[in-house]
Amino acid sequence: LTASGRAFYIVNEMPVLDINYKFEYAPFDGTNETLLMGPQKNKEKNGLANIDLTYEIDSMRLLNVNWNYNKGKGSYGIRNGYVTDMRDCILKNSLRFGQPSEWAWISNEFNVNYERKLNRNHVLIMSFRGYLSPNNSSQDQMDYWDIKYADTLPLNYYGYVSRSDKKSNEYMGQIDYIGSLGSHHTLEAGGKYTMRVNESASLTTYTREVEPLPTDSIETSSLENEQNILALYSSYALKLSKFSAKLGLRIENNKFDATSVHSENVTPFSYNFTDVVPSVFLSYNVKPTQTFKISYNMRIMRPGISYLNPYHTNVSPFEVQYGNVELESENHHSLQLSYSNFAQLAMVNASLLYNFCDNTIINHRFVNNEGVLESTYGNYGERKQVRLSLYGNFTFTKSTSMFMSAALGYTRIKSVKLGEETDGFEPNIYVSLNQRLPLNVQANLYGAYQGKNVQLQGEGFDVVVHGMSLSKSLVNERLNITLSSQNFF
Repeated sequence: LTASGRAFYIVNEMPVLDINYKFEYAPFDGTNETLLMGPQKNKEKNGLANIDLTYEIDSMRLLNVNWNYNKGKGSYGIRNGYVTDMRDCILKNSLRFGQPSEWAWISNEFNVNYERKLNRNHVLIMSFRGYLSPNNSSQDQMDYWDIKYADTLPLNYYGYVSRSDKKSNEYMGQIDYIGSLGSHHTLEAGGKYTMRVNESASLTTYTREVEPLPTDSIETSSLENEQNILALYSSYALKLSKFSAKLGLRIENNKFDATSVHSENVTPFSYNFTDVVPSVFLSYNVKPTQTFKISYNMRIMRPGISYLNPYHTNVSPFEVQYGNVELESENHHSLQLSYSNFAQLAMVNASLLYNFCDNTIINHRFVNNEGVLESTYGNYGERKQVRLSLYGNFTFTKSTSMFMSAALGYTRIKSVKLGEETDGFEPNIYVSLNQRLPLNVQANLYGAYQGKNVQLQGEGFDVVVHGMSLSKSLVNERLNITLSSQNFF
């Protein structure tokens, strides 16, 4: 019997930051700008606990039980922020935000795994997972428009208070078989069933002192959904002296039923798809330290509830968001060629990847006839990408080593339906240098750059990160002290 337990209590408080955002809309000539300015504050407290029990019944049977607990609360928001919108069709005034959003959550997760060796070459594994989050979010949010400009807003209120609660439960059962058929053949097969039940409810109180809205108008909304996923999968592997191959196939059915209620308006919607997902992997060892690999795999990305929910949400007086119940799963096809070389002082891996998807989900944004920005989704995109990656781990001396990860990708996205097309390069690099100093102090210096990601509508952002750390082991390596800093420039 092996037992272990851990507990954490984390307090994360961000100092007050002055935030400035600027949004610009077509024709991008400086006349259609939205400015947001104000101090921002973020605070979060989180407690976590974990217990893990493993019992070896005998040499052929093994049982594992795991429990994870998470409870926390946090707040985030901008106090007394101001927005100035230069578009004539919306408003020419300021917007004041009220109290920051506050939320709380609690979750319990249980895992049970049972492994049964039928004999030396055949293994059966059964797993169960339960995730219960009876009240994982309770949020209070208060936003207020400047009342002296209320009559110019495309809304019939100047302030609101919103509260919401959510529940999320998930249950999963899985059974897997792994068998060796001789010294060269391996067969794997299994099935997995997952059920997710989610509920959310919100209450919003709007404030307005003139008609048509009463002084205090209450609006309620709720969303219930149940998702059932059944997957059957199998793979066959062949291994010879220098050559190996693996073929896999997965059949997955996803059924989704939901009901959206807004005040007295009930909107049911559903989603039911079956996906067939193949994979092929080939490998050849030129010598024990050098390997060529080629693979093909298909990956599916299902749209989440926010992508499907057709209800129109007013994000602000000049923006509305809603989903699309006609969405399909994205089918990503990847073909990859890679080479790896392992030596005593260096390890290098290089790969060339081609990825394409002809039904990418696009966040479609447009300004309607009333001058309000609408945001929704559709399988409107065709996405193609070529990516060259390089990983290396180098040992220069007994006390000096370096790790590097670099990639350069070219992505092209177009949509015939929207009549738009874009392309561009997506570079990223990470370098880490490790040096052992006198007194057995370990020093680490690292830096990273991630370029902008290509989007059909809009432009992403790039990220630059750097940092360093010094660590020292004491008391026969029972005590470790580390001093670290990030983005100190």
